[in-house]
Amino acid sequence: MKKEDVDKMTLQEAMDYAIDKIVEQGGRCMSRSDRCAYGNDKGQHCAVGWLLDEENEELMSYKGGVVELLGMFEGHVPELIEIEHRAFEDFQNLHDAEREDGEPGRADFCNILRKEHGIDTTTNPSWGIWVGMGQ
Repeated sequence: MKKEDVDKMTLQEAMDYAIDKIVEQGGRCMSRSDRCAYGNDKGQHCAVGWLLDEENEELMSYKGGVVELLGMFEGHVPELIEIEHRAFEDFQNLHDAEREDGEPGRADFCNILRKEHGIDTTTNPSWGIWVGMGQ
């Protein structure tokens, strides 16, 4: 995905695209050190990673949250992510969530995306599939 393409998308379109891609890949994107990663050597990406320039190895291998990513790679991250960084932080949490006792799970993060950011997590079936894959 190229930065210019993401910047033409609405927030809903970008998140639907990314959720489709993470369901298609079948699981979370993990680095060799077993940490969540924007991209890995298997061609997998995290939810936000699907919206980044995968040809930028330094960007894709960065380890840190969305806000830190924006600080480190100013001008190389799509403007949509900069503008809607809070929504993408919650989206990243949805992608990373593996339910443990007492911790929020994927369904909880879908509710946050709906309530706080106006994201429709019911129309595209991939949202429900991803929730089911992690709980």
